[in-house]
Amino acid sequence: MLPRPGVKRFLLVTLGITGLYLALNALWLAVTPSLAALFDARTESAWAREAAAVADAARDADARLPAPTRVAAYRLGFHVGYCSNILGSVALSRPETQSRVREILAPRIRAMQDLGHELGVGEVSLLPVSNADEFGRVNDRLDSDELGLAARVEKHGLSLRDRLVGYLPRYAPLASRLAPLANLRNGSPLLRKCFEQFAGISAQRKLPEWRRDVFAPEAEAFGPADGHEVVLFADTFNRAYERENLDAALRVLVEGGYRVHLPKPAGGRRPLCCGRTFLSAGLVDQARAELDRLVRVYAPFAARGVPIVGLEPSCLLTLRDELLSLRNDDSAKAVR
Repeated sequence: MLPRPGVKRFLLVTLGITGLYLALNALWLAVTPSLAALFDARTESAWAREAAAVADAARDADARLPAPTRVAAYRLGFHVGYCSNILGSVALSRPETQSRVREILAPRIRAMQDLGHELGVGEVSLLPVSNADEFGRVNDRLDSDELGLAARVEKHGLSLRDRLVGYLPRYAPLASRLAPLANLRNGSPLLRKCFEQFAGISAQRKLPEWRRDVFAPEAEAFGPADGHEVVLFADTFNRAYERENLDAALRVLVEGGYRVHLPKPAGGRRPLCCGRTFLSAGLVDQARAELDRLVRVYAPFAARGVPIVGLEPSCLLTLRDELLSLRNDDSAKAVR
């Protein structure tokens, strides 16, 4: 048995440690909302940078996902890991403490569920923690994809919005022929809400109007036969939505004495496209296929030194920059 002075010191030290623990626990509960706000306040560029770093570490899987999906997947993984660790740390605490922590984390858990639905993977669970061993292995369990979350994201990675944007050049001819039907969404509050719910396109935003009278001239050359030659690149957006821009450009060039070429693919199939929309959705193979079609048609003109002009900056920049990233042969360099 300890001498009386020893017992007193022991009790004082025990009470001091207990008080310190309770004070730190109270402090943690008080500052956690502020810390959560700091995490949530990070900019989109910060999320994108961190997602890119993760992609570098897991390139094989992440490279198959569109860039926006990679960022959303990273944010989802961050929330799942953060909440699993925090809730796991109080798994053996009193029920009221667990309830308080879950209340603090509620905004983050809601954001986690929203991201799950945005990515098409449905409800997202946190890692269950019922003992110290499970808590100690939380990070390893996340890395091993115990929840199967990474596999679900990869399977459903291409959202409806990505498909609508990416494949626009492919379905544009059909949408133009069915313009009145395709434009119903803009005039219907119900359809706007449906697009917002299922495609992530804001109901407040009006989409460009499809039109039947697309830019599709029969001839492939205009202007004087002896004029300086130029190729006019009729991009998908102006061709399908705002043909007046292309009409005006063609008129100005012809009146300026140029011989304007509007070359078509062999057999007059679907109009040419630079593949920009596919690249924006991370669909590199489809983008490369579009650029292959374009280079095949434009290369003979470029080899003769005929300049290629266009109206849409993003399409022209695709030819200047991304083209050589996808193919680096002499024909591509000439078109560039």
